[in-house]
Amino acid sequence: MIQVLPGLIATASFIPWEQRITSPPEPRCIRLLDPPVTDYPLLGLLWVKDMTLTNWISKIDQCEADFAERTRAIFTANQRKRWLARLAVVRWTQRVWMKRVQCNVDMIDMAPVPDRDAIFLTDTKHRMIFRFHSRDVFKNLLTNICMSDEMLPTPRYPTNPWNNSKLTLAQTMGLCQQMVAAYGRKGRCPPVLLAAF
Repeated sequence: MIQVLPGLIATASFIPWEQRITSPPEPRCIRLLDPPVTDYPLLGLLWVKDMTLTNWISKIDQCEADFAERTRAIFTANQRKRWLARLAVVRWTQRVWMKRVQCNVDMIDMAPVPDRDAIFLTDTKHRMIFRFHSRDVFKNLLTNICMSDEMLPTPRYPTNPWNNSKLTLAQTMGLCQQMVAAYGRKGRCPPVLLAAF
């Protein structure tokens, strides 16, 4: 059971950690996954309720010097478990979506994309993965970013070459990183445009 110093909680109307752990936390809240510690009574307050990331950071900053290191260690270990679980879900999702890849043709000659030139784009909104030729992705990026109208620069958002939807910043960075890696595998220097990512 959680040990709490008297007077620190005015109303003891809270759901114990043992009951809360059976259901997911509220959105944008972080719950400790390990059982409560009993060696430091003040640290028992960390298990009283689920907190947002902002609350966690302020709680760590407010700790006394002798408890700050222990609190950070508990929070860091918990975050590592959460991110490992997230990584496992993402990898499993990618593996499932990779079974039904969209596009997978060269936009110029409509031939299947060879493995050495393949660039993958994950679309989480529509739950699918696109497979493009690196040349098609590079030309699409240049066409959108270097767009000009009446000799004035009017860049547009990079788009998906297959369905012309806007790419997010993460998707754009992912495509650029894959293209830089493809240039590296071929022993060539990537264009200056890709150096930004």
